Amino acid sequence: MSSRRRPWFRRPGFAAAAGVGLVALGLAVVRPVPAGRLLLQPARHGGEPTVHPGPGWAWRLPLRPRPVWLSLEVVRLQARLPAGDGRPTALQVEMEALPDRAADPGTLLSLATTGAEAALREVLSHAQRVLGDEVDAVPHLEALLDAGLRQRALLPTTVIVQELRAGPPPASAGASEVRVLLVGIDSADWDLIDPLLQQGRLPHLARLRSEGAWSVLRSDVPTLSPLLWTTVVTGRPPDEHGVMDFVMLDPATGAQTPIASSFRKVKALWNILTEAGRTVGVVGWWATWPAEPVEGVLVSDRVAFSLFHYDEGERSQGVTYPPSYVDRVAQLRVEAADIGLPQMRRFAAVSQDDFERSTGLLQDGGPESFEHPVASLRKILAS
Repeated sequence: MSSRRRPWFRRPGFAAAAGVGLVALGLAVVRPVPAGRLLLQPARHGGEPTVHPGPGWAWRLPLRPRPVWLSLEVVRLQARLPAGDGRPTALQVEMEALPDRAADPGTLLSLATTGAEAALREVLSHAQRVLGDEVDAVPHLEALLDAGLRQRALLPTTVIVQELRAGPPPASAGASEVRVLLVGIDSADWDLIDPLLQQGRLPHLARLRSEGAWSVLRSDVPTLSPLLWTTVVTGRPPDEHGVMDFVMLDPATGAQTPIASSFRKVKALWNILTEAGRTVGVVGWWATWPAEPVEGVLVSDRVAFSLFHYDEGERSQGVTYPPSYVDRVAQLRVEAADIGLPQMRRFAAVSQDDFERSTGLLQDGGPESFEHPVASLRKILAS
């Protein structure tokens, strides 16, 4: 009596295993798109993205960039623009807009990547730079905001600009005359600072520590400066505030671009203080270019030494707020070539040959000026 083994597809359990596999495959390649949301699938080589409106289903195609979600809910922004040299009164701005699901797919992808709230702030910041200190500002600003929203795939439902009475803003309940100074030192570590404190070389920091409170803080991962500094000033994690790295992908072009304030999706401390009618001064904080309108002054991170810096040709491109403050910054700005050898030797044992070598590299302005330690230190001291 002979027996034959059953074919593999007729063995016990095969049907159940195949069913589970098909379900898993379906979940892997198909995803639901709920009502009130759009799923945008970027193209592999910078082409036009695919838009999947909800309610419905979308294919999750292999080897494609990660899809981006866009909520179709109303977004709102209220802000107070301070008075300018030519305008004696401040302006109160109120905007409400709804993402336009029928807009160009590339613009929708840009809106979804940046975030609708961040897009509102970007529209306001751009309009304010165009407006300058124009006296008859209300109708002009309303038109600029309306046009800016539509260019970013946002349908304006409310755009209101009102002049506020002249005079100082109302103080918040329980406000005092206390002034707060927040100083951030990138890459500072107690393992480096403690020996210098013991040697008496950091007397001001020693006094702050002895008369106040201090601790060892745990950083976030990855330890990338723009990501961490934005977390500090927003109180939100990176997946919420949107600033992830030194460079990010421009959703409109698919190309890498230096980090900018437009990538931030939530309010920063200076936005909150300005809306509360408090004055603020911000200097050199990571990811603050282009400078946003504030009740006070904002000097962006493009002014001092960093991976990305500005030149005189970028005066009108958001280096400072107000834009005219760039003239004051130019008076205070120190160039790396102005840092002499005696200043360098306060911080490091620098030879004459290394110093002269760094001078040549700074004049050339090539990539090696960032890699050479003496040239890099001169840039840091200048900033």
